[in-house]
Amino acid sequence: AENQHVAEERIPVLLDTLAHKRIVSCEPLLGPVNFTVKHGHYETNYLAGYMTTAAEPNHFRGIDWVICGGESGTRARPMHPDWVRSLRDQCQEAGVPFFFKQWGTWGDSIKHLVYGFDHGSVKYLNPDGSFGTQKDWYYGNAVAIAPDGKRANGRKLDGREWNEFPEVEG
Repeated sequence: AENQHVAEERIPVLLDTLAHKRIVSCEPLLGPVNFTVKHGHYETNYLAGYMTTAAEPNHFRGIDWVICGGESGTRARPMHPDWVRSLRDQCQEAGVPFFFKQWGTWGDSIKHLVYGFDHGSVKYLNPDGSFGTQKDWYYGNAVAIAPDGKRANGRKLDGREWNEFPEVEG
């Protein structure tokens, strides 16, 4: 909820700024961010650059690039994979380049689970950012994560690296 509030407050300021490229860095990503915001009877999509009303859509120049990454360090907070996937999917739909930097300290810990039993420092992260239990993971409501470090966790999302960049005008 806090991430969404910050996005709704700061992105309009960015869009009002004269800039060659408008970049949103979601680092560290500590919750879901939705670039489509509803305002009563209309909605604004900051990525694609349009506002819908009862009449025709009003188009404007949106965001040129989204960078996303997890937090690293000894006091790092975890990032849920669904938050990253949502950003990637929103960017893909709007045609905005997406760059995924890293998972950070916390990453997928399936490798720590042997036959469903935790043999390490596994935690279970719910989509709302709270920690759940192994039962939540078993029923598909949480992801299993462990603090293996950013080097071990890497930067792949769903089996690939996302290294998209905006086009450079000559």
